[in-house]
Amino acid sequence: MIRVREAVVRYKSRGLVSETISTPLGVYEFFSQKARGETRENFYCLYMNGHNGMVCFELVAIGGSMAAVVDVKSIVRTALLVGAERLILVHNHPSGDPTPSVEDKAMTNKVSAACKIFNIEVLDHVVIGDGKYSSLKEMGDL
Repeated sequence: MIRVREAVVRYKSRGLVSETISTPLGVYEFFSQKARGETRENFYCLYMNGHNGMVCFELVAIGGSMAAVVDVKSIVRTALLVGAERLILVHNHPSGDPTPSVEDKAMTNKVSAACKIFNIEVLDHVVIGDGKYSSLKEMGDL
């Protein structure tokens, strides 16, 4: 007997791809309302086509006040299922300080290495703080 599992993906569809995001500021502007006032870390992934058009975004993990546990497999799986060619990682720091931690940088490297196997490009990891943000790409860490 063969057992078949059905993959279910829950994400916020952007419908027809018309909105593009090409800068860390654009990512910040899109996600800042979702992160405002949060007391826990929320980790999102923005899935994009080859022209930086948004395909969808997904809330990947909800953590505590200091960290969120992110499953790299689920990020790659969703990217493959929605046909994403690029992605941007985004999360908030409830402390208000958007300085990326050592763990943030390590997570970025893990996701980037896993995505590279499937020819999916990680464009950036944006950390949102209180009225400001940090971009790992701009900082040279990606």
